[in-house]
Amino acid sequence: MRFIPHLLLFGLLACTGGCRANPEPPSTAERLPSLRELVGAPARAVWVQDRGDGDDMHQKGRNHALMAFDTESGKTRELYAPGDQINRPLIAPDGSYVVFSRRRDDAIFRIPWSGGAPTRIGTGFALAIWREPDSGRDWLYAAVDRSRNENAPYKRIVRAPIDAPDRMEEIWRRGDVSLDSVQVSRDGTRVGGMFPWPRGMILDTTTDRVSMLGRGCWTSLAPDNSYLLWIFDGAHRNLFFHTEDGSRRWRVPINTIPGGDGRKMYHPRWSNHARYMVSSGPYNTEGGRLSVRGAAGQVEIWAGRFDDRLSRVEAWARVTDNAVGDFTPDLWIAGGETSEVPAAVWGGERKPVAAPELSEIWPGTEEGLVFLWSHANTRNEAIDPSTGERVECDVEARRGGRWSPSFGLDIRNGSFIAPGAGPRIAAACRASNELTIEATLLPRAASLSGPARIIALSRRIGLANFMLGQEGDRLVFRLRTPDTGTDGSANDSQVELTRLEPGRRIHALVSYRDGELACYVDGVPQRLRQVIRGGFDGWEAFDLQFGDEASLDRTWDGEIDGIAILNRFVGPEEAARRFHLNAARVGARATPETFNVRATLIEATPVPDPSEIAPYTRALALCEYELAPGEPPLGGGRRIQVYHWVIQDGRAIPDAVPSPGRVVALTLQRGEDHPQLEAERRLVGIESFDLPEFIDVGR
Repeated sequence: MRFIPHLLLFGLLACTGGCRANPEPPSTAERLPSLRELVGAPARAVWVQDRGDGDDMHQKGRNHALMAFDTESGKTRELYAPGDQINRPLIAPDGSYVVFSRRRDDAIFRIPWSGGAPTRIGTGFALAIWREPDSGRDWLYAAVDRSRNENAPYKRIVRAPIDAPDRMEEIWRRGDVSLDSVQVSRDGTRVGGMFPWPRGMILDTTTDRVSMLGRGCWTSLAPDNSYLLWIFDGAHRNLFFHTEDGSRRWRVPINTIPGGDGRKMYHPRWSNHARYMVSSGPYNTEGGRLSVRGAAGQVEIWAGRFDDRLSRVEAWARVTDNAVGDFTPDLWIAGGETSEVPAAVWGGERKPVAAPELSEIWPGTEEGLVFLWSHANTRNEAIDPSTGERVECDVEARRGGRWSPSFGLDIRNGSFIAPGAGPRIAAACRASNELTIEATLLPRAASLSGPARIIALSRRIGLANFMLGQEGDRLVFRLRTPDTGTDGSANDSQVELTRLEPGRRIHALVSYRDGELACYVDGVPQRLRQVIRGGFDGWEAFDLQFGDEASLDRTWDGEIDGIAILNRFVGPEEAARRFHLNAARVGARATPETFNVRATLIEATPVPDPSEIAPYTRALALCEYELAPGEPPLGGGRRIQVYHWVIQDGRAIPDAVPSPGRVVALTLQRGEDHPQLEAERRLVGIESFDLPEFIDVGR
């Protein structure tokens, strides 16, 4: 860091303020804990109270009071009420004093917790107070030099020891600085904030490297050295936690205070303790915008305790209970300076999972196996966990669903369903709260939307237990938990797994246990950003579907086989082993040669009423074509015979065969390359047996 020739004037201060009794806890169906009960230690809170019309939540007015609450006295005190502007109070690392700002003239003040008159200590806007671990010296981080950016009103961040203002150092000057809000890690090497709004970022002061993690407002950096940053969402209801490397991300709703359902919160800030936060709310919404108008009496200061995985706020305490507006709180807890986010939360440590002993034949083990479908030319069985009996895993084609040349699922304009498998899978996964999906995929389309469904345990769009699909050129995954909604897509919880390339076959394995989602492509672990948490209590007995939804409007384009679904988590060692076993199962598959030609229909087999081919429900019809002028010969001649699908699901396919004499474009493959069609019903009403045989694979 380089020194800047600019002085902050630091000094000591005194304090004034009267006292009043802390309000009684609010009346709720279930009594809320007091702040002391919530944190289990002495705690102090400060905030700004609007003494005007009560709705100055952005603190632009000039009628504010600095308020404080101490759990050991049980009283709320007025630390300072000048009838002027007060912005963003910050409690010292040891709780002995408070620093606040006054934006109208860029003044920074310090006031002792015991009371007295504030002393001006610098120029700019106070962002954070950091205690140097080795020396115990407190450093003030401040935004200085006004900018023209209303949402990021200062140009630089500087810091200086409170007891040595001449030692000011520049921290940041590469972008305007937003004030909501900047914090420093315990070791002082990370600064989290928005530089500028709405970009949530972490600055590594040792390397000057910046990690841009998301967009939103009211960022907050963990008070330990986990370097977790949360970003408050635009809905003002959820904190999105991010690891510094961007590899993990998860949502925690905070409008879970009593009366907060469907409403908004504001001013969230991490306390000096890793398990506790503070916020204000609830707020009204006007046209979707945050508003305190007419609701100042409902906006209070709340302290929340995260569970030990930072997956939810497990308990709240109401700090204020009055009829005025209370804003921008800060919370200090005795002993918080030694608290830490467990390493397992941010990925510092993962609970290992032992790989079972695997055989030499895919899938290697039946442990946890609840559905198995290798291909259509073998017997596919799994064990029903509820009975211990073996059950056959069948799939049935719908509409344009057909078998691939390797007897896999060929998804084009139809799909497949596994009758009876859905309830068994849902029950088994509800019991374990774990899931693994394994499949071999051969995509054909460069880009699809919807997402197009590949494998889904689903009833309809918007109601699914899980979904593996394709969005654009990405393999994506949705998983239903209490946090992700009825189809796993709520709160930006759809997960991008890997990029798909048309014509490139991959082995994909997706595995989940509470708080850990893993994906392996060809045995290689993928870097996933989202963290999904929660169990499967809400899972329902939906159908297991391949290639589409029941509504038939999310059709994928590609081939699927080698499908295994387990009700247990699979770790990296087993995932790599399963890839190699599957590679042996797949073997050296030849891709049939494709011919795109233009030809004229000479003669077609008449298509009967579907009832006439019962018990068959699917059929192909033979047609004779002559290649159009300019097309090269096929099979040594210019006339060919082509089989078209004409009946599927007991229904005749409209316009399956073109009109005689019409020149049409055909996508063909040789008949001998499609052994899967040998058992299909074929309709032959023309005499062209000596011509080369092709299959229409374009429709």
